[in-house]
Amino acid sequence: MCIRDREHAFDNSADPNVIEMLDEQDAALKGAQGTLLRAVSVTDGGKYAEYNIASLPVWDGMVVANGRLFISMENGAVQSFAGANHPTGIQPVMQLSAGVGVSATRIRVGAWQDQAGANDAVQTVDDDRPSLIGSAINGMPAIGFDGAGQHLDVADSADINVGGPYSGKTLIVVFKTSSDIGNRQVIWEQGGAVRGLNFYLDAGHLHMTGWNLAETEWGPETLNIPVWPSSVYVATLILDAAAGTLEGSVNGLGIGAAGGVGQLHKHSDNCALGHVEGATMFHDGTTAGPANFSGLIADFRQYNQALPDADCRLIEGILMSKYGI
Repeated sequence: MCIRDREHAFDNSADPNVIEMLDEQDAALKGAQGTLLRAVSVTDGGKYAEYNIASLPVWDGMVVANGRLFISMENGAVQSFAGANHPTGIQPVMQLSAGVGVSATRIRVGAWQDQAGANDAVQTVDDDRPSLIGSAINGMPAIGFDGAGQHLDVADSADINVGGPYSGKTLIVVFKTSSDIGNRQVIWEQGGAVRGLNFYLDAGHLHMTGWNLAETEWGPETLNIPVWPSSVYVATLILDAAAGTLEGSVNGLGIGAAGGVGQLHKHSDNCALGHVEGATMFHDGTTAGPANFSGLIADFRQYNQALPDADCRLIEGILMSKYGI
């Protein structure tokens, strides 16, 4: 008991008023009366800030880094709150988590709601809808793709691909491979044959690619690392035009960096989870799909900045803990 008088409740455990009081307390602790985050002074207890948040934090799910508080929520989202030295913080322009915002009919997913903006992943064709699978990865839900055409589309948007030029991009995806890691399979792609970014599997490797073959031409640059069947990964791709690099990491460990990278200009042709929507770019110079994905995707997020290493490691660490990596 955290709020009410313990001794009074213990001595009067059969009292209907005490029972009602404890039921109200239990409901409050489970978030039935809303969830409030409050920051106070360590010297005098004065209130600095107060936020209503959409979900309870998970146990031991708060971490502070670079002046920001990161909270892993029970609804599957990770929220970031800025301190005085970071008045805006770094927020994603797109965030999908299979634990929240998934619309499904008999487990077939028609829409996966973006928790950061309006970049929902959708599928209107019944046969092409992937499946919502509960307790898929470490007890957490994920979206399952069958490798036979199931995919989700994300429309062109200024947040993702038709704004810009983009001087920084950070993409983070949590996925699980199937028994098939040999065939070419696109996990995420945005853009087309001239400009874009992607994650895909091919011949037992995870590839991350960026390219801009017009304007200030660079790429295609591909980073890759071996992967294993039926295994879970947190993969991060960072485009940093100021540094001239395209970097990658998997499960918190760097897999290398490519140089000579510039801005990523407007790259239409839509975006997709689970296959090639239009065209993309592979390491062998080919651009056509469908390259259907067989496996699970649990989380995807995108930032329009090159996140600092500390922030990336923090987010990766939270996701690795959540998904049991």
